[in-house]
Amino acid sequence: MVDMREYSGPIQRFQHAEAKWYHDVMRETNATMSPEGSSEGYLEPGFVNTDCGPYCYAMSLWTPQLPITAFSIRDIYELGGGFLHDAGRLWDYTSCAAVLDSNSANRACCACQDQRSPEKCPFSLNERGSIYPSTDAGYCAAACSANGTDDLCRQLHAGCGVNVIEASFFCSREKVLSGHCAHCSIPDWCDSPGNWFSKYYKANTSKKWKDAFMYQNAGWRQCKWKPSQKSTFVATAHEFNAANQRAQDYGSWALENEVNMYVGPGDLGATRALFDSLLGFVYMRKTAKTEDLARLRKLRDKFQRLGKPLPIYAITNETPGTYVHWDSKAPISSLTHAPYSLRILDDASGAVVTPLASDVEVHHKRQECYEQCGGSAGACPGFCGLDGACCRLGWEDGAGCGKPSELGCDGRHCCVALIHSG
Repeated sequence: MVDMREYSGPIQRFQHAEAKWYHDVMRETNATMSPEGSSEGYLEPGFVNTDCGPYCYAMSLWTPQLPITAFSIRDIYELGGGFLHDAGRLWDYTSCAAVLDSNSANRACCACQDQRSPEKCPFSLNERGSIYPSTDAGYCAAACSANGTDDLCRQLHAGCGVNVIEASFFCSREKVLSGHCAHCSIPDWCDSPGNWFSKYYKANTSKKWKDAFMYQNAGWRQCKWKPSQKSTFVATAHEFNAANQRAQDYGSWALENEVNMYVGPGDLGATRALFDSLLGFVYMRKTAKTEDLARLRKLRDKFQRLGKPLPIYAITNETPGTYVHWDSKAPISSLTHAPYSLRILDDASGAVVTPLASDVEVHHKRQECYEQCGGSAGACPGFCGLDGACCRLGWEDGAGCGKPSELGCDGRHCCVALIHSG
């Protein structure tokens, strides 16, 4: 989702346009509109395609302070596209947020959805030899009223609690399985966490979060931020990414942040808000596969038939495990300018606006540009065009050129394309 108000920037759902997700949404998103004014969502549950629990919907937040990333792990899977939402219309419906991917599938209700990964399910078998619960170990059922509208119910379902691995450090198998592990019964808030370090201090500042979690299995161990702590959450995510960029050692982490919502009975209009906040679909230039655009277009056609015409955007994202375009020292001023070059590929009617294989907008290609760009290198939309930069090969020209510059002319600065679509 994109925080449009800050960019002049989306919560975005960068779910992979892979076959399973695509087919699930195509099959389960039915033409069954809710009555006008209904507090529930417009579409059948397939639209929200919960992925971190039966009622848990996970997204990432883009703001000018954070890199443009999607849920990907280097050398394992790379996400090519998905839904783009307006964060301004969704944030009030969120349940919690995490600085990076927090393995919420093994947090929701202290269950373990990752049954195929024994290292993520410490209690793989219970005392009767059956598989450990994959949807609810009893904690959500205990917290939820008949209509499911309790705050605690929504928070536990949305993956705001401890990871089941964390629970295993505090409670025995018997306590966890019987629903008597106190750490599974409460949210894992950063200002009052149930983590091992809670008796020492609260991780309620960026520095304390880094001291507690940085390079210490942060994904599944980290605490969760409340929606009211958005500014601290964003600042902490910025510091985490900036430290990674300085160290140039990102491991195999999924570097995107995670924002979770409860969707389902008693979600107070969250499902409808997801539908209403849709800005369009998005194609990720750096990680998309050949078939992703075709799948997005079929999804676009289906939503158009449901009365929700949406465009397809393209953007240049960070390659998983790297920070090529993002500069931690300066906020992103524009998504439409290089290096991100947000474009409409297809408008809401389906007409192709920017062919995927077309040239990006670069003016004065290979021409001298240093003086014309005000004596500075990097993105120079005024002279080199919207997607152009003034670069000199091998120089430290900064964002848009590479460090050292991989673009530009030998021995002089010239206008070159920051990005190549496709």
